[in-house]
Amino acid sequence: MFSNRFFPYQTILFLAGFLIVAGCSKSDDQREFENQALVPPFKGITEMTSQGEKTENGNIDSDDWNISPRYIQRISVLTPAYPNPINYGQTMQITIDFGYDNTANEIAFFAKSQNTSESQLQFLFRESDLSIIDTFSINTAQFAQESGVGLSNIYRIFIYDGKDNLITYGDVKIGVTN
Repeated sequence: MFSNRFFPYQTILFLAGFLIVAGCSKSDDQREFENQALVPPFKGITEMTSQGEKTENGNIDSDDWNISPRYIQRISVLTPAYPNPINYGQTMQITIDFGYDNTANEIAFFAKSQNTSESQLQFLFRESDLSIIDTFSINTAQFAQESGVGLSNIYRIFIYDGKDNLITYGDVKIGVTN
């Protein structure tokens, strides 16, 4: 008799918990964006000068530095990774506008070579003290193979929020540049 009396309350609590968990899960668009980001080949780059400007007559990869569905119209990449291409051991920069509401309280950077397995991402660093606009520096020696210097390998940089949602990604070419 006691358990029958509380059954409706248990059902309501269970349904409320389920709806909360379901409401916090990733949308289909977000999952598709994240799955697409992990699939090689990484074939194009957005060519950038060392001053952070697109190179004259250079390649622009339309797949690079798009914002995920979760953060569209809230975050933008002001300056894609530059310079690109870049030599091994040099530092590249990325400038991101987090907007005034700054919905991403923390971000993490990862890298992946197109030659590694799908699930293997290399952690680079985490940043939690974010301004409205931030420029992040990444030394290519943190993730690139020194043996790949003459091979001009393409790596993908991933930027996630603190809750493991992909914000954006883009490709960088590391090797011998002039």
